[in-house]
Amino acid sequence: MVPRGPDARRTPWHDRPAALLGAGLVALSLAACGPGDETPDEDPDSVVEEETDPDEAPTDDDADPDDPDPDDTADDVPEPEEVEAPDAAEGPDAEAPEAEYREHREGLSDDRFDTEPRESAGFPDALVPPPEDEDLLLGEVRLGAHDGYDRVVFDHAGTGFPGWRTEYVDEPTQPGSGHLIEMDGDAYLAVHVTGLWPGNAGEDQGHLVMETDWAHLDTLVEGTATTIVFEGAASYYISLDQVRDYDVFAIEDGSRLVIDILH
Repeated sequence: MVPRGPDARRTPWHDRPAALLGAGLVALSLAACGPGDETPDEDPDSVVEEETDPDEAPTDDDADPDDPDPDDTADDVPEPEEVEAPDAAEGPDAEAPEAEYREHREGLSDDRFDTEPRESAGFPDALVPPPEDEDLLLGEVRLGAHDGYDRVVFDHAGTGFPGWRTEYVDEPTQPGSGHLIEMDGDAYLAVHVTGLWPGNAGEDQGHLVMETDWAHLDTLVEGTATTIVFEGAASYYISLDQVRDYDVFAIEDGSRLVIDILH
């Protein structure tokens, strides 16, 4: 009897019985004698399945049922894992929602803001006296708006760092003469600096004397004014709409005195 099922795939023609060949000849004779448009019934014994090349990939029927379906596993590929940005406390380059605010006040507590007077160590002495024959005068005033506060920077030119005292005053005045300085605003934060050199100086000596209206900027600061140097001292004024909490600190790299005014 002719093997069927899986064994039929591996049985070569030369091993099949002669009876099978005879049956095939009979089938061919009947086909030649019958009409051209009719197909004779196939003898199940004459159907030979094509042998499978062992090098070819296995069919779905031969696959191990425990192996995952490639079509199913395509959807199971894990998504790339998202990495959260580092918290601001993890390093100086990390950014927080108020990145600009934190960057500019790195290491400074918000508890430093208040309305009380404060002064540098050893005031009225200069923090860092200028060397002999070296000048220490005001070179520039800058104002900037930041998230949560406005910043005024008094940038000194020369070598050294002046002493300073800050306080709210009833009105801005010139040192020595006491003459009133006209400024807009309802509150005046005074910054008294000492240890400037030359001891008496103005624009001709390179010291910035100015009165500036900052109305074009969206800040709480309405104006700033600086006076001449008299006996090594000068005063800088910041006019505001009302008395507000502030902080002050020195940046010795560049002799900058920074005033932050809380919104």
